[in-house]
Amino acid sequence: GQKLDDLHDASLKGAVLFQPTDTFKATLSGTYYTADQNGDAQKNIIDPATDPRHLNQDYWGEFQLENKLINLNLDWELPYFNVKSVSGYQTVSHSQMTDSDRSTFATVGGYDHIAAWKTNTDTYTQEFDIISKPGGKLDWVLGAFGLYSTSNQFVVEYGGGFAQIPPPRTYPDNIISSFAPNLNYGNNSDGIRRSYALFGQATYHVTDDFRITAGARWNKDSYKLDSLTGSAFALGRTVATSGDENPTWRLVAEYDLTADNNIYASVSRGYKPGGLNGTNGQVLIPLEFKAETNDAIEIGSKNWLFDRTLRLNVAAFYYKHKNFQFIETDPVPFVSGIDNVPEIENYGLEIEANYTSPDKKLNIGGTLSLQTGEVSKAFTTLDSTIVQQLEGTAIASFGNGVGPCAFFGSYGNPACFAAVLASAKDVKGNSPPAAPEVSGSINASYRIDSSLGSFTPRVEIVHRGEQWARIFNESVDHVKSYTIVNAGLVFLPSNNDNFSFTLTGTNLFDKDGVNSRFIDPYGTFQISDQYIPPRQVMATVAFKY
Repeated sequence: GQKLDDLHDASLKGAVLFQPTDTFKATLSGTYYTADQNGDAQKNIIDPATDPRHLNQDYWGEFQLENKLINLNLDWELPYFNVKSVSGYQTVSHSQMTDSDRSTFATVGGYDHIAAWKTNTDTYTQEFDIISKPGGKLDWVLGAFGLYSTSNQFVVEYGGGFAQIPPPRTYPDNIISSFAPNLNYGNNSDGIRRSYALFGQATYHVTDDFRITAGARWNKDSYKLDSLTGSAFALGRTVATSGDENPTWRLVAEYDLTADNNIYASVSRGYKPGGLNGTNGQVLIPLEFKAETNDAIEIGSKNWLFDRTLRLNVAAFYYKHKNFQFIETDPVPFVSGIDNVPEIENYGLEIEANYTSPDKKLNIGGTLSLQTGEVSKAFTTLDSTIVQQLEGTAIASFGNGVGPCAFFGSYGNPACFAAVLASAKDVKGNSPPAAPEVSGSINASYRIDSSLGSFTPRVEIVHRGEQWARIFNESVDHVKSYTIVNAGLVFLPSNNDNFSFTLTGTNLFDKDGVNSRFIDPYGTFQISDQYIPPRQVMATVAFKY
């Protein structure tokens, strides 16, 4: 009877500007956001209901989130440069319950339910920037950034194939260390993350038409983790510290062929920090995973054509991801963590166009993205669908595996671990996940003027091509393409410029497109799809002053 994806969200924003002089101003802003939802509608692919919007599950889906954000921005205009300070504080409190097997006991022969998944974080950030005055031969910025964040995560995951142990919604205070027979996984971890950076960037105007921009950033991250992990079979504690340093950079050259035509080329490096896995007793998952970097090359052109009625932007790109982060399966049931694929390459073409008629009534726009890629270096890892065949579905009976993994063998048996590891695959040459080869959209609108006001109907077609859910590229990883149609109408009354009325319809033909597919690597091995929203109709009345 639950309506999953049911949303009850609210937000409040406010800002105060204090400007005692022409050269100094302070802005204090705050945002409060709260969400009380029934959890995500993720449908198991073996769900007996044929309607993708109807799900058979036997555990509650709940999701609560509270977010508070405070920012203080200070700006000083000095004779030779400007100084900016950005101070921030953010707290996030999150709690959810999930039917992790996305099904029922009768369908899968067991259950896997997350009774608690709670996260609390407090984050402080500070940035200082010194910025040159605009209009000179050289534009530059120098800055420093710091972050300090504390977090706590608490997880209770029940599971099993014994009907006499019902999946409870509650748990005792000592659940992680209790060795409860239906405790698949429990974790209570505290973490501290520190991040520091020094950076600078400069743009040199070689001529009025030619510019070169160069920038660099030094990043230092450190992590500390204290994690207590328990299950029906084991209890362990991990205390670890780690850290890394990563330089990032950017170089761009831009040339204005005319006032309406620009060509550019850029090379840059970005990164995603590494970290620590809070699991205990794993065989394959590393304690520390590395930072991911992305080296990007892009060349493109931005143009106004036909007396500035047509805007056309074209860009070609090449990305090289090193130490690509992904969720890896471990031979120990219900244990997984983040590991690194050595190298993934992507390249493609992006086109964006927009035409506006000289009378400003007709507007036609479109986007097209073409891309492909592959895992470009050898990397051997476990495919959870193969692990499932060896260990059996861990939520059912605890004993339907094969070979050394049968009859509880998947829990603590080195021979089973060796058999699982022997099934590892080399994913070199496979396509990266969540990267459709073709995607794009086209839209058109036309303004109709009348004595009542202006009416602007708009129609849009959006296509997302097929893609892979994981780097293994098995048939189960294939996610089909979809195409949807959206439409809208904007009315601006002629007697009051402050009001506007909008009617919007999305996914008008109610397509059941799959937004993402999740192949559980944590030990249940269930596969679920999350669909794009169904047909929606929204009306908006806006007043500006």
